[in-house]
Amino acid sequence: MPIAWFQLSLRRTYRPLLASAVYIVLFLAFDEFASAFAIDSIVSLWYPSAGLSLALIFGFGPVCAPALMIANLFSLSWHHQLGLDWSVVTIAISHSLLYTAAGSALRHLLPNRSLDTVQAVSRCLAVSTVATASLALIAGTALVLDGELAWSEYTRAAFGWWLGDQIGIVVIFPVLILHLFPRLQIWGAPAEPLLPTSLAGLVELSAQAISIVGTLWIVFLSPFATQRPLYICFLPLIWIALRSGLSGATLAISGLSFGAMIAMAQGLFPISGLVDVQLFMLAIALTGLLLGASVSDQRQTASALQASESRARAIVQDQTDLVCRYRSDTSLTFVNEAYCQFFGRTAETLLGQSFMWMARAEYHQTIRQQIATLMATREPFTDESLIYRGDGALRWMQWVNRVITGPDGQAAEIQVVGRDITERRRAEEAYRSLVDQSLQGLAILQQGKVVFVNPAFSVMVGYSYEELLALHNPTDIIDPADRERLVELAITAPHDRDRRSIEVRADRKDGHQRWLQLFLTETNYANLPALMVMAIDITERKEAEVARQQAEERYRMISQMTSDYGYLYTVQPDGAMRRDWLAGAFTRITGYELDEFDRNGGWDAIVHPADLPIVLANRRQMSQGIAGENDIRIRHKDGSIRWLRNATRPELDPATGQLLRVYGAVQDISERKQAEETRRSIDRQIQETQKLESI
Repeated sequence: MPIAWFQLSLRRTYRPLLASAVYIVLFLAFDEFASAFAIDSIVSLWYPSAGLSLALIFGFGPVCAPALMIANLFSLSWHHQLGLDWSVVTIAISHSLLYTAAGSALRHLLPNRSLDTVQAVSRCLAVSTVATASLALIAGTALVLDGELAWSEYTRAAFGWWLGDQIGIVVIFPVLILHLFPRLQIWGAPAEPLLPTSLAGLVELSAQAISIVGTLWIVFLSPFATQRPLYICFLPLIWIALRSGLSGATLAISGLSFGAMIAMAQGLFPISGLVDVQLFMLAIALTGLLLGASVSDQRQTASALQASESRARAIVQDQTDLVCRYRSDTSLTFVNEAYCQFFGRTAETLLGQSFMWMARAEYHQTIRQQIATLMATREPFTDESLIYRGDGALRWMQWVNRVITGPDGQAAEIQVVGRDITERRRAEEAYRSLVDQSLQGLAILQQGKVVFVNPAFSVMVGYSYEELLALHNPTDIIDPADRERLVELAITAPHDRDRRSIEVRADRKDGHQRWLQLFLTETNYANLPALMVMAIDITERKEAEVARQQAEERYRMISQMTSDYGYLYTVQPDGAMRRDWLAGAFTRITGYELDEFDRNGGWDAIVHPADLPIVLANRRQMSQGIAGENDIRIRHKDGSIRWLRNATRPELDPATGQLLRVYGAVQDISERKQAEETRRSIDRQIQETQKLESI
């Protein structure tokens, strides 16, 4: 419950304030504890408060720097009774600034807040050494200038101060970082369990604890203690560091250091050996930290490598492609599950055997040459070949081959990744057959050269396949008048999707000229960018268009000579009528210019309402291909009524029966109609006169 409450408190916004308060209490407690191992009034055998100060800034940031100042002022003025003068304030400020700078530097140098590598431990030792040495020099100088310390004692005091602070950091700081902070979830790092879960782990932990206690007994209590055998302490430390890494090494360092200090406090070690004990504790800590970090680093590297190998092996085993490795003598050293399933054999029957049994006999010599070349050049290559599957069926396979080098850099094996491309090859052959039999021409250009043409294209231009591939400039077969437009389209086709086709004239080898409609599309050929050209022979269509244009021109001329005006309307895909041309006295007859006529609604707007049904009936007849001739009245722009005779000839699409275009000729028959009306009026008058005369 207390631990859970403390973890929750540390997660809240006020956790730096709470951490500072806890720090001050622990600082004063550690300061009191260190006084039991004091060398003189201001220098202790070790100073755990230094490690606590560095851990506070490292864990919670520079925002906790005031807590360092407060704790030091209390310690120096109250516990050490130095009085609150300028030297005490200087030492307190120096302690706060130096440890804040050191903790901030470590936050930057160790962004993952971990000491699990030799590099991280080395950085921590370097930064802490600079901070503790600087503080020892400043504190010694301040005490000398304040009269608390003689110059003759300066070196010894500064050296002892530095050793005490440095020992306090290397003993306390790693324990807090590795064991306490993760459990308080200060960074959310996972905490290692305090006790192993297996029986073997518990036995080994007990053996390690016994080795620490036994070593301390030998060094300080046994008959050998008179020889000061401090070096024996390195034996269990090295063993624990090698077995448990940095986590176990920090605990072993703490146990050996505390044991040495307790023995010193109990008088089990001569007072003249205080510096020896300090140096021993420092050496123990440095050895344990560096060795433990090295072991942890190697374990992490080995674990990461093992995990990487496991992932790689799982990927290789689970993928559907065939993967194998073999020596230069073609004997297999590795096969994945897909390889075994494809050939219907187990890995045990395949490994150590040659793979040549699956290759067709005509490929054997080629395979051996490829292996020799690959081992010599080490350049990966891809090839396709026919092989026998486990059931005896022939399959097309694509193989990607590359050399695997050994630790000495020499070619050790060849790794191959295979894929069944039988269906792709069949599709390619079917597509090639379709292309070869297509009536449309197809050519592929790459870097200004023809690299492929189908038979239909060769027939269109009259050149053979070999002659087209040998052309220096493919545009030489295009009429000079169309070459520039074709080159421009070839350049813009990859970028302009709205302009992909062009009609050009091609000069056949026999001298005749053909009209071709070319469609240009960017593509890939042999894994390189290329331009695909599809050609349709539109010569007959072009000739028909020319014939139609000539016929229309003749019809226009005849219309101009035999009628007041002629016209041609083309039916659009949406059913709307588009006027292609109109020749003659249209404006004289209707009074309208063409654009004015279109804006006012066209024929439906000027036809006499009584004759509009005639116009609609004529249109229905035209949609059925029936020619017609009818007389209708229109309203002239000046308001007068005109009689027109409209003769129409529709043209239908032979394939679909849809109306394509309408030819027409219009005559103004107003005078004729007027004369007929006059004649009918005279006839009526004569008839009336004859009736009167008979009466």
